[in-house]
Amino acid sequence: MSVIELQKKRAGLIQRARDLLDASEDHGERDLTKSDRQDFSALMAEADGLTEKIEKTEGPHLYRSTDVPFSLLEAQLSEIRDVAIMPGMAGEMVAGAREIIQRGTLEGMALRSDQRLTDYVAAKGQSVGNLSVEKALLGVVLGDWRGAEEERDAMGTSPDGLGRYLVPSPITSQVFDIARSKMVTIAAGARTVPMDSKTLSLAKITEDCGLEWKEENEAATPSTVTLDQVLLTAHTLYAGPVLASLELLRDAVNAGQVVTTAITGAYAVELDRASLAGIDEFGPLGLAQTPNIGEVDHDAALADYSPFIEAYEMLLTANVDPASMSLIMSPAVDATLEGLTDKNDQPLNAPRFFENMRRKLTTSSIATNEAGDSYCVMGDFSNLLIGLGMQMTLEASNYSGTAWESYQASIRGVLRADAQVLRPDQFVLISGLAVGEPIGS
Repeated sequence: MSVIELQKKRAGLIQRARDLLDASEDHGERDLTKSDRQDFSALMAEADGLTEKIEKTEGPHLYRSTDVPFSLLEAQLSEIRDVAIMPGMAGEMVAGAREIIQRGTLEGMALRSDQRLTDYVAAKGQSVGNLSVEKALLGVVLGDWRGAEEERDAMGTSPDGLGRYLVPSPITSQVFDIARSKMVTIAAGARTVPMDSKTLSLAKITEDCGLEWKEENEAATPSTVTLDQVLLTAHTLYAGPVLASLELLRDAVNAGQVVTTAITGAYAVELDRASLAGIDEFGPLGLAQTPNIGEVDHDAALADYSPFIEAYEMLLTANVDPASMSLIMSPAVDATLEGLTDKNDQPLNAPRFFENMRRKLTTSSIATNEAGDSYCVMGDFSNLLIGLGMQMTLEASNYSGTAWESYQASIRGVLRADAQVLRPDQFVLISGLAVGEPIGS
């Protein structure tokens, strides 16, 4: 059986599972009957088996847990009693907060760093093929589509009166994949949610299931799991403008690549900054400003690893797996840690957990303030979602600013994005790290 046939069969199984839920709702029933739950479990288990076959053939693409409707998750959770086992979830939801469950559609997916948006787009039937984002960009800027006929056809429409092109998903996904490869939050484990509308509602489990040992013939205490909503709301982000000589764009063989690198690099830095520090207005709240996130306020010079040890204890208390922990810090904090010495003026040994932490990342997106203080974020970054609108806008003009006089092109990319936290208790903000001289001192 071919991959396409396997995908079609899997889609049919998932649809049959959805039909069971719809039939229950049509009859005014909140929960599935026992028989329906058993049928649903069998359908989803078979669908997961087909997913494994597909992934062995063409590599992993999407989280299987996202195929389950939000309303069904509520129904399943209502059945939990003595032991935290969720019937019908095909093994995806047992351990803690497997929370990327969308509200009744398949249009929101959570992709890991090793999963590509181009694969997501292809899975939805929009083939990326041999499309080149560099060729598309030069075609937009120069109006010369020779050698880029496929890209011209993919763009589909002419620009509006202001020189703006709506870039289709197959090309937008390439831009985003390049930007994602440069983002430290993605490298730390943050997941990407493609957005096809201004808002996307997802469900999350606010705390893990409770367990109880019980005495024979005694009643058990039900375990309550609370669902909450995560709402991704698209905010507008401009990159550029990038000014480039029209002669250079026509003559340099790598011109498209250079401009693409500049735009995607700007996107990466700003999306990291917004996801970590947040934007005061018109943008994501950011991890550092998220309510109920853990915090270690050091409020002193960074002279040893004590604030990181305290953060590590807080994360362990919140049941964060040490293997899932990552640390993102500013260059100043990284340099300070490298320069720490013991009483014998020898390099200070880091604690074992710190040495074993696989992802210790540095970014200029975390600033050092005027007082010389900086911060870090430590935790399980799979609980950070970055939503990306799947149709960006590319603007090019020879007339804006000084472009006309200088025979230049002004190029700007516009996307819509957001960042939200699923489990604030899975992160600790380590603040008040004095790592530099106050400005003006």
